[in-house]
Amino acid sequence: MKKVVLSTIIFCLSAVVCLSQKSKTPAESNASEQTQIQSIAEISDTEWRILIDAVQAENWEKSQFLAGQYLTKYKVDNEKKQLARLRYIRLYALAGKVVESSLAGKKPEEDTARIELEKSASGFLEKEFFMPSRQISDDCEGRLNYVCRSQQPGNVLRVTATNRTGKAIHSFEYVRLKENFNVADYIGKLGVLGGVLKKIEFNPNKSNVWIMRLFFENGSVNVVPDK
Repeated sequence: MKKVVLSTIIFCLSAVVCLSQKSKTPAESNASEQTQIQSIAEISDTEWRILIDAVQAENWEKSQFLAGQYLTKYKVDNEKKQLARLRYIRLYALAGKVVESSLAGKKPEEDTARIELEKSASGFLEKEFFMPSRQISDDCEGRLNYVCRSQQPGNVLRVTATNRTGKAIHSFEYVRLKENFNVADYIGKLGVLGGVLKKIEFNPNKSNVWIMRLFFENGSVNVVPDK
């Protein structure tokens, strides 16, 4: 039997910690653009902590509800990329709710969660995502929740995202990068993948073994700085 190795998913409370690279505002930006950027609202640290605590506790109902609520309340993303991070959390939590309901034999709740998941995912097409930080590895056979090289053609990284125990796969994630990234240079470090969601595939058998596949383009990798 092949050994399965699990990595910890870190849903960071601070984007400053998770994202080591930040986009810079061009020097020639006019005053109106500057004013617009400054007026973009942020989710408070307290609200964000409540959400992340719910995700870490695998309280899927609360997690998906809060993520959806925040996405409705805030329309323009900010420097912390909170909306891009919320989109991922929303899908990840809804997939968790599908699995949880399925394992509990709650068919109506499972069906409702699947419908909501498909609706949310479709609404997120062509939108930016930022994933939680995961460890980068060059040897990914039997490894879950690691950032790995994909066998797909092109400059693609992949993740098999699971729950804490690794017994349910929420999503297979494929990110085609804008720039080359040498995995071997960053083995063992934490990386945050980002990209634009281009395609979603759901398990045609509607089993709880795996829920969906997510395909991203125009991707990036932000390596978390060592403390």
